[in-house]
Amino acid sequence: MVIFARFQGTEATSHYTPSRPKCQGAIYTKKAYAESMNLRDNRLEIPVQGKTIETSAEEKAKLFWEARLQDGGRIKVPQNPRCKFAIVVPVYNEKPERILKQIESLRSQQGMDSSDFEIIYVVGNDVPDGTVRSQEVIAANQAVLEMVKTFQGVNVFTVDKSSPGKEVKESNVGKVRNRGIAEASIRFHENGKDGILIQTDADSYFEDPDYLKKV
Repeated sequence: MVIFARFQGTEATSHYTPSRPKCQGAIYTKKAYAESMNLRDNRLEIPVQGKTIETSAEEKAKLFWEARLQDGGRIKVPQNPRCKFAIVVPVYNEKPERILKQIESLRSQQGMDSSDFEIIYVVGNDVPDGTVRSQEVIAANQAVLEMVKTFQGVNVFTVDKSSPGKEVKESNVGKVRNRGIAEASIRFHENGKDGILIQTDADSYFEDPDYLKKV
């Protein structure tokens, strides 16, 4: 089982009302990717050559991973066996100071060791078009990538969708976020364990020091 949560500011807001209890916006589903792909009752109908077949959530997950991870660029460091939470953050034209403040707010979580969670920043932008705006966005994204590389003491990772040849064509926050969801969910799958996936924005801070413990 994987738990979904949507964190915004100091509140976690769910996208779906489950039949099971929820805590602080965390959503209990059979598979996190099943909810993310809007699967009906954990199954999905897929048209194939004029006919419709049903595929399980696990089969759909493999298709989801194949589609979202085909660009390569996977995080090379394996997930810590103790990891319980994966925080996915799409980044576009953010100041490194904001990212640093967010990381610090996670490091300050009470009752949590750094091995209990990982943060995945997906730093993305469209293919450069030569405009000043495009250059500014790329410069900001590269500054974030460089800053995160120097960070130690917490499991912070980046997926680079900003550097030349790695950009997201017709980029938007949904595409970048889905890349992060694919990365986080397959890491739990490869780790052979359940986990909690939290989505948030780059300008949000975990002001409640007990947030992760409550979830």
